[in-house]
Amino acid sequence: GVPIQLAHDIVLLLRFTSASPQPGNDLKGLEGHSAYMQDLRARVEQVARSDHDVLVLGETGTGKELVAEAIHQGSARSGAPLITVNMAAIPPSLAAAELFGAVKGAYTGATGDKEGYFRSAQSGCLFLDEVGDTPAEIQPQLLRAIQQREVQVVGGATEHPDIRVISATDAAVEDSDSGFKAALRHRLGALEVHLAALREHPEDIGTLAIFFFSQALAKEGREGLIPDVETDAREVAAWARLFYDFLCYHWPGNIRQLRNV
Repeated sequence: GVPIQLAHDIVLLLRFTSASPQPGNDLKGLEGHSAYMQDLRARVEQVARSDHDVLVLGETGTGKELVAEAIHQGSARSGAPLITVNMAAIPPSLAAAELFGAVKGAYTGATGDKEGYFRSAQSGCLFLDEVGDTPAEIQPQLLRAIQQREVQVVGGATEHPDIRVISATDAAVEDSDSGFKAALRHRLGALEVHLAALREHPEDIGTLAIFFFSQALAKEGREGLIPDVETDAREVAAWARLFYDFLCYHWPGNIRQLRNV
């Protein structure tokens, strides 16, 4: 991966790739023209056509939530809701009510009925973000609910929601010392999508950067700042230097970091 700047206005990245990128599918939010991104979009479309549960794995900032949204939008359940829950943020004492719902008066402070995430996702998809950080006390409840598609409403009846579960994590759930139950990990991953770090497909950095610039400038009403053939040569050179610097950086925070920068 060697970045080269030519004549102050052309930035190239010389790099061996496993395959030549082919024109292909266009999925909202999954930007990039590398062979990796072409393969990823094809994989997401393939997974979306199934109704099996999906586990999305990858480092922080690699776009796991975008992939989950793309899977939902490409599925037969796209007309129903995609409900997102951060599993790391659920306190164990309230997990059953938050996940499965509760009836009024079932516990102290239950001043009304609570639907719960599983029932809210009826006919749609439930996205369990940061599932690898699920507290150990919650994992058995979660495994039973996913495996049996059965939830016990706190203070109420047992229900069987019709949902598809999409999970995502950057945690090392395979490690024996991770504290994550192997049975739950295998149940979540009927299908798996593995996301590469941005440093593994740096040829997408330029495409992603101009995409994020365009989004940000459109919000500001300043689209004219992006250079074109009429732009002054010094300004073009400044932009080229910026993109060159982007290619030279290793992006430990991946696509999220690039967007924020």
